[in-house]
Amino acid sequence: MPRLTRIIVAISSIVDILLSLTYFNFIVNEILFHKTIPFGIYFSFPSLPANFIGIFLASFFSVLIYLILVTFLDSLIVKKTVIKDLIALLIVTLILFLKYGLYLSINAIIVTAILASILYAIRQNRIVEEISGVILFLYLVYLIYDFSVKSYYIPILFLILFTTIGKLIYHGTGGIKEIRVEFLVDNKPPSQPLKIDLRNSKGRVKTIKIDGNKKVIYLQKDTYYFTIDLGSTEYIPDPSRGYISSADRQKIRINIIKRKTFTAKFLANGLPKGVKWYVVINGKTYTSTTPEIEVTIDGDRAQFVVGSANIGNFTYQPNISNGEVNLRNPIVTIEFKLISQASWSPNMWIGKTIGNYKVLDIIGIGGTSYVLKVERDGNIYAMKIPIISSGSSAKAFEDFSKEFLNLEEISSRTDGVVRLYGIGNMDINSIEKILKGRNDIYISYPPYIVMEYMAGGNARELSLNDTFFYSPYWMKIVMLIASKVAYSLAVIHNSGYVHLDVKPQNIFFSSPIGNDPYTFYINIKTGKIKVKLGDLGSARRIGEKVEQITPPYASLDQLEAVVYERGASPQMDIY
Repeated sequence: MPRLTRIIVAISSIVDILLSLTYFNFIVNEILFHKTIPFGIYFSFPSLPANFIGIFLASFFSVLIYLILVTFLDSLIVKKTVIKDLIALLIVTLILFLKYGLYLSINAIIVTAILASILYAIRQNRIVEEISGVILFLYLVYLIYDFSVKSYYIPILFLILFTTIGKLIYHGTGGIKEIRVEFLVDNKPPSQPLKIDLRNSKGRVKTIKIDGNKKVIYLQKDTYYFTIDLGSTEYIPDPSRGYISSADRQKIRINIIKRKTFTAKFLANGLPKGVKWYVVINGKTYTSTTPEIEVTIDGDRAQFVVGSANIGNFTYQPNISNGEVNLRNPIVTIEFKLISQASWSPNMWIGKTIGNYKVLDIIGIGGTSYVLKVERDGNIYAMKIPIISSGSSAKAFEDFSKEFLNLEEISSRTDGVVRLYGIGNMDINSIEKILKGRNDIYISYPPYIVMEYMAGGNARELSLNDTFFYSPYWMKIVMLIASKVAYSLAVIHNSGYVHLDVKPQNIFFSSPIGNDPYTFYINIKTGKIKVKLGDLGSARRIGEKVEQITPPYASLDQLEAVVYERGASPQMDIY
């Protein structure tokens, strides 16, 4: 709080005390003696009887003075709230004891202490200034109503103006509604500035700069999301982001860590001479036609993915598809083997072309299909390929083609369902050969559906992200996603279908969610990031037989439909 504002608040609080004495005299005379007295400044306390009425009036006076005293102390002390509460209670206790004795003072203080405890417990901070402001407002309303007092002892209009201006300045600058945040920086390199961006609940950003090892700032009471930028690739802050709660006083310790590097070595065995193979390390791809790949790693560890190696239609599969390489174990030896139908992995498609689509990566593996990230003419798509196993039959491909038909019809009616772009390699002769063990056909010409690529992942992955789950925007995000899904389901039901597999894993986001919950919430709200339902392989027309379920997410109606062979109904999606 600015120093000038504190002085005004302190003076305003003193005036409040004097006005309160007048108000107290007026109440006592009205209640006990049933007569109205002229308003003035009273420096003495009226006498009170030692009965219920006396306890009531003493309690009223105790609460009134307590509220004003705490507001006054807030202008002088910026430390812990409970200290100011105790000081105010002690002063009120002494005043009441000296004037009214032990009986009335004890009863009045008990009432005041209970009120103070309730206020403190409700919000863990003080709302004293609001209550004292209400009391003052009611008092001023009475003064304005009874204008006959203006000719008496004090310049009423000046007093009203002075007190009101003090209160307005007090509330307009936030008063004591501010939080003290102390940033402590450990291991900070000399002449390395630290920039911290603070975003409040309304999305307003404030940037502070820390040149030393410590900085204290005062903020309006709110919840803040902060990000830290060192402006250097040589050092990293820990934490790099986080939240500031609305607690009155808190410390945030930031540790500056020097980025470590080491050399990782990947050795390939079992490949014919001159065959190209590759390793993806922290998202970057390294290739070689020799048995060795050597890479300098930032940090003390890194995640890696090893891809399959191809010679024409022959594929060599690594025994290690992914893992971690670190400072203690910097050498990774990989054994490649020519694959057979029994040792299948979708990684062998990476780098290949399927139906004019180049496979870039594996997005995921479901219960019945692989999902690949593919590219064509500079555009990114998702490609779904059915999984072939020993128990596969023509029925699997029938369901696969049925999903295409469902998606084609529904996706043309709404933007809330993953859009379909095409289907390929569904020749019945090729499918029969694949089912008989022709692995080479499955590698080169697998049946597939091409769909819209959802770069933001799914709602299940979002719920596991602690940055979003513990943010103050989480409930808003969940409610917004639920409303979007409900709209998509309405379109599906109006089209005559039931989805039958609504779960977090089948709720997708069109763009990356990022690391900022507030920005993600705004992007969904404005439509920049779209929420879409996918995986319609289990969808059935209303009334059609239900054949499969996902037990953790299935409704009782759907369970009964499978057991008793009943038809699908929209209620099964609303559960």
